Amino acid sequence: MTGFRLELIHFLRRPLHGVREVLSEVSAGGTAEDFFRDLSEESKKQLFCQQMASVLPLSGRYTLNLSVSMLADAAFVEQILAQKLGRKIIIEIQDPGSLLRLNSVEQQTIFTAVKRLSAGEYQVWLDDLYPEHLYAWSRSGLIFDAVKIDCHLFRQFSQSAAVFARLVRRYRDAGKMVVVEGVESLEDYITCLQGAADALQGYFFRQEWRRLSLH
Repeated sequence: MTGFRLELIHFLRRPLHGVREVLSEVSAGGTAEDFFRDLSEESKKQLFCQQMASVLPLSGRYTLNLSVSMLADAAFVEQILAQKLGRKIIIEIQDPGSLLRLNSVEQQTIFTAVKRLSAGEYQVWLDDLYPEHLYAWSRSGLIFDAVKIDCHLFRQFSQSAAVFARLVRRYRDAGKMVVVEGVESLEDYITCLQGAADALQGYFFRQEWRRLSLH
């Protein structure tokens, strides 16, 4: 890993500014998918803490990715709560599909962790949410602060403005805001605007990206 990329999230309909997602950058020739697949659970927690420490001196708010398995660790959740950084740090659950592999008791543990974070003034977002994940998360009774449509799902649905708008409306049952990833062009921007998305993220806003080097 060489550093962190701070991707701006562009809000269309909410008075939120200076929110960036913290993403790890890997050495040339490697991929983020390979990097994270090989990380141990403990290493993932250390990376989360490293990302948090890196952005604390900076202005603005930052979203950090947290896995479902990390949420199952009550001690780690309490460690996050003890930092009292809800006005600075937003939690993104990066793998909402993992909830489907848990039994009902394990799912309740995850729901309890999310409720604890929310009560501690942390916003909690669902990243890479797919329609087949919606029912399992709806059982929590939670309305998340935001849900994200990933770039692949956006490409699948953006060919029709009407179809995409229906997807956005459906996602509003799960989140107060709908954030779209993978926005690469003015055409994408217009599609999201017409579909009533709340915020956008992607290569179209690359001039607003920042980088933090670890060297």
